Amino acid sequence: MEKEQKSKKKTFEQYVDEAAEKGARKLIFMQRQQHGANLYRATERLLRRYPDRKQIVEHPDEFPFFPVGKSKSISIAPPAGSGMVDAVDLNEQFVEARKKAFEYEVFKLIQTETAIAPFLNHPGFIIIRMYYFNEDFHGNFRGSDVSPLTWEEIAEELIGRGIVKSERSMYRLRSRFVQDICTMLFGVDGAVSIEGRDPNQSRKRNRKDENGNHDAEETADGGEVLPEGSR
Repeated sequence: MEKEQKSKKKTFEQYVDEAAEKGARKLIFMQRQQHGANLYRATERLLRRYPDRKQIVEHPDEFPFFPVGKSKSISIAPPAGSGMVDAVDLNEQFVEARKKAFEYEVFKLIQTETAIAPFLNHPGFIIIRMYYFNEDFHGNFRGSDVSPLTWEEIAEELIGRGIVKSERSMYRLRSRFVQDICTMLFGVDGAVSIEGRDPNQSRKRNRKDENGNHDAEETADGGEVLPEGSR
């Protein structure tokens, strides 16, 4: 009887341990999913900012280093002991802050270019260029005053040219590129964050049918995979 009770106690302890371990794994997975989504989105934001940063760095003369409407050389100071901040000091503080902002933009541009460098020669990278960089098929920037190309417009262009076979292929390539760039940007954290992220996970997006009613169109990141050595 005593032996049977010990056996039952052991089984119960094992059950508790297994339940605790399962709960811990689920918590870690949820944390990784949340963290991964943030890093994935952070990578997308960095890619979308690329053309603006490139414009800033290539044309520093257009960057507002001085206060709008202010002279670049202010020499009027308040009376001594008035407690007012010297106008010259204010101007210098503004210029210094703008210099730091410019240096930050340069750093982020270099960071982005370093992360995307391994993928530039892949023919599928045109998806990133058109979708995030707002470039046309030939790599020309379309301008800041025009609406970005829609996913459907990009798909029509690339399918027509034989670059991809379908929108499914585009979704998969886009997801793989962003994941790999995420890893390049964030190192181990980036790699861990996308662990378990399913590139074939279906998405839902609204569309209208022939009668104008909304329904859900399923699109999946399925289709072509990146050639070996491109990841």
